[in-house]
Amino acid sequence: MFGIGGLLAVVTVAADNNTLSDSFYFIATVQLAITVLVSARVNSPDRVVWLSLLFITGCSIVAQLLDGTFGDRPSYQAIPEALFLVVQIVLATGLLFIVSRRLGSEPVSVFVDALIVALGAWFLIWVAFVQPTLDVSTETVLVVAIRGGTLATSALVLFTLAILLFGDSQRSPAVWFVASAIALTLLGDFLYAANDSGRVTLSDRFASAAYIACLFVASAAFWHPSISSLTNKGPLLPKRPIMGRLIVTTLALLVPVVVLALSDPTDNGDRIVRAVSMFVLGAAVTIRVVHSVRANATTQRELIISAQTDSLTGLPNRSLMVTHVTNALINASTEGRQPTVLFIDVDRFKNINDSLGHQAGDNVLVAVAQRLQHALPQRCIVGRISGDEFVIIDASNRS
Repeated sequence: MFGIGGLLAVVTVAADNNTLSDSFYFIATVQLAITVLVSARVNSPDRVVWLSLLFITGCSIVAQLLDGTFGDRPSYQAIPEALFLVVQIVLATGLLFIVSRRLGSEPVSVFVDALIVALGAWFLIWVAFVQPTLDVSTETVLVVAIRGGTLATSALVLFTLAILLFGDSQRSPAVWFVASAIALTLLGDFLYAANDSGRVTLSDRFASAAYIACLFVASAAFWHPSISSLTNKGPLLPKRPIMGRLIVTTLALLVPVVVLALSDPTDNGDRIVRAVSMFVLGAAVTIRVVHSVRANATTQRELIISAQTDSLTGLPNRSLMVTHVTNALINASTEGRQPTVLFIDVDRFKNINDSLGHQAGDNVLVAVAQRLQHALPQRCIVGRISGDEFVIIDASNRS
């Protein structure tokens, strides 16, 4: 599928023939629909996924057939543009459905990182594509508005794609195929938008080539057996992609800031959109920083507790008890106190372990720890330093 899609994409670019390009696009769309139907019987992907893709395929075929056929009635061009918008909305919704099933152990951080990427992408889409199109387009207001909505939805698609790739679940081949297909779709959208905005002059065959490759890559995803587990939460990655996420989110923040500093708004509407976009982006970054600080503080606190607490009884371990003894001795010289330290062990504990098993021995240790805590005053500190050895410290004793 990769070879066929790549070959047809190269031929589309090289031939410079719109009829041939449309034919290849139609063939790619039909083969994807056939592939989805076959995969639904053979690989049993999630029903929502393959039905959504069939719907997207049908809308794409109809939109492609209608696009550019209303030369004498330009207002009717809103029909295929609306279908393209529906395709983007269904694609974004389907991706949200997939990522909601695959979110790992850090859903908040993944969500906010993806939101930063999407907001940064939206700002660039507005500055590079949407706003220039409003100035140079000769289409009706409705058509331009629908195209702007389609590009805005592309930012939402990028948001869900970022969630899919930022998660800490292992990614199967089907996930990579789907992600590649979506990336090619976004590439085609941006090539079309760049041409419409007047930024560059490109033939539509370049965008068509990206769409054709996308359709064949999507077919490869549905031919692969791992498509059946696309919506399942996989095992966690042994090494989480923290560095990659950090680089992408940093670029998503820095690039819009640089663009904002180097470019001037063209009118009040442009100024408002830029200001609101950067405000929301700044708010998302602030939320991410606050969440990271709180998560790091919680993790550090848990590590300290784990390092200084006996895992079986929950009592202070040897290292923490040594700290308590040291502090008691330091305070004793200035406060006139005489700290008391008691060492307690369990008689014949080895016999309990050998005759009844280690589980019974653990139960005995837990019971001893609980009884010591209940029997002693609140000022006393009880710790387990090893095996069946317990220590009691009374730092406030004066005699």
